[in-house]
Amino acid sequence: MLKHKYDPKADSIYITLKSGIYNYGYDLDDDRRIDYDENDVPIGIEILSVSHGVDLRGLPYSQELIKVLKRYGYKDMKV
Repeated sequence: MLKHKYDPKADSIYITLKSGIYNYGYDLDDDRRIDYDENDVPIGIEILSVSHGVDLRGLPYSQELIKVLKRYGYKDMKV
């Protein structure tokens, strides 16, 4: 199961996809970032401004992300 942490001050959510050592991050846009390990495997996703909606387009594990976000009350999602 994916883990997540919400930061109310930043209105952001970080979703841990799998354990690994952070190597670099890639910004999809101003509100979405994917973190990768040393083998170029996605290990985490940061999404900003989640109270205004969540854009899942182009994110890995999007179907799993939908389940996690719905479980915690996020409804406005673009897929």
